[in-house]
Amino acid sequence: MDNYIKSVLNGKQPAGKYIKLACERHKENLKDKRFYFDKIAAENVLILAQHCNHWKGANFAGKKFILEPWQKFYLSSIFGWKKTADGLRKYNTSYLEVARKNGKTTLSGISAMSHLLLDRETGSQVYFAATKEEQAKIGFEDTKNIIKGSPLVTKHFKMFQRSIMYELSTIKYLGADSRTQDGFDPSWAIVDEYHAHKNSKMLNILESGMGARAQPHTQIITTAGFDSHSPCYNLRKIGTDILEGKLKDESFFIMIFALDDEDSWDDEKCWVKANPNINVSVNIEFLRTRLNQAKNEAGTKEVDFKTKNLNLWTNSTSVWIPSELMALNYKEFDIEKYKGKKCTAGLDLAKGVDINAFVLFFDDGVIYPIFWLPENKIHKNTDGVDYELWRSKGQILSMEGDILDYEIVGNKILECIKDFDIEAIGFDKYLAYHGLIQMLLQSGYENLISVQQGFLSLSAPTKELESDLTAGKLSINNECLRWMFGNVKIEMDAAGNIKPSKAKSEKKIDGVAALINAKYVRMALKGNLKTNSIYDDESIGLIML
Repeated sequence: MDNYIKSVLNGKQPAGKYIKLACERHKENLKDKRFYFDKIAAENVLILAQHCNHWKGANFAGKKFILEPWQKFYLSSIFGWKKTADGLRKYNTSYLEVARKNGKTTLSGISAMSHLLLDRETGSQVYFAATKEEQAKIGFEDTKNIIKGSPLVTKHFKMFQRSIMYELSTIKYLGADSRTQDGFDPSWAIVDEYHAHKNSKMLNILESGMGARAQPHTQIITTAGFDSHSPCYNLRKIGTDILEGKLKDESFFIMIFALDDEDSWDDEKCWVKANPNINVSVNIEFLRTRLNQAKNEAGTKEVDFKTKNLNLWTNSTSVWIPSELMALNYKEFDIEKYKGKKCTAGLDLAKGVDINAFVLFFDDGVIYPIFWLPENKIHKNTDGVDYELWRSKGQILSMEGDILDYEIVGNKILECIKDFDIEAIGFDKYLAYHGLIQMLLQSGYENLISVQQGFLSLSAPTKELESDLTAGKLSINNECLRWMFGNVKIEMDAAGNIKPSKAKSEKKIDGVAALINAKYVRMALKGNLKTNSIYDDESIGLIML
């Protein structure tokens, strides 16, 4: 461990700012008489790890763990640092943030076993915790498989479906959706992928149950996420403030493997800062391939590469679809030649003073949008674009006054229904009561599909739309829609699902939202998605009677 610290601080081992600060903190702690480093306790953890075997991976299964220098520093720090006054552990909380495939889940399994076998606190309880019980089970099952595949370790444990026993101590798993969270008394809690937690409820439950323990520990292991307002990012900020000396908390251990602000994300010499296991469990050729995809396809591929492979916190892409990709899809067409042809449609209804969008999506990739704006909105334009020019070209429609007349909008849509073979129209389900929707229903057009505007519904059509644009499969000749594509910012959840964010997109994206609704309907009609007919909502049916 001393060699690792030395090599980080003298620059021989490339490391980011926060790893350097973690090493400096270790050196400063050695001077603090309130604490001492128990070399025997630290060494025992490393010896136990060496008695464990990998259980998966073509290059690792069945082989003994060989801890990398950074992993030794991490484990030794958590288990080795003690308080002089009582000999109990110094650190009650640890936060490890590192890119994917760097062995963080394995480290949590070793920590769980070490707590039971080395601390030997009768009745210890280790919990793997997550937002969902199935997610928490992943770390638990990984630990179980490590124990099964390690002959010198497995003899100490008894394994059951939902627990691992060592004498009177246990390892279990717990989700925010578990049937009960009462009656547990955790001595060690492992929170894997904390970035996926929407709130700190699970963490609070775990820590509030530790009151009777002499030296409890909450071990947080995660990659970066997509939300800088999340509880994970807030905890990370506390950690970085501690490392920088802005805050004091001697009970909190922090290791954050990340690029520095001045580093270029596409410079592979910097990648080791986020991937300390590069060319060990992380193949650099894999990262090069991912980089190439990120540069070629941009959008969410770039965000995902930066976040998951380079451990960079990213809220969204700065530009989802760059202008050069939009240029691939700029193709002229005569909409008159498409009359009578099959298509799907999407509707995005904004407030009456704003842009409303209706978009047709044809089988050959032709996209035909219709936009409406009140006349006064065009005159009092604050959006920085030339609505007058687009109106003169027929690319947006206007009507007199300050607000839209939805009867005029509805009549135009009914005209399209007559002119084109519109198989179905997708719309935001929360607009089911809108007068325009009721007008379409009363006209006899019933192929209306409500589209939930959440990640689970919108991710697949958004990703397929991105793929189509990347491949140049679409024909878009409306300048207003092209402008809207340049405004889109994407949200991504912890599972990698994506959707356009109206909240984060500062300018108009209504046409893109309508297009994604049309794409959703198109995929659904092919059997790739489950749809919701407007008649599935009983309350809507009552209004229609």
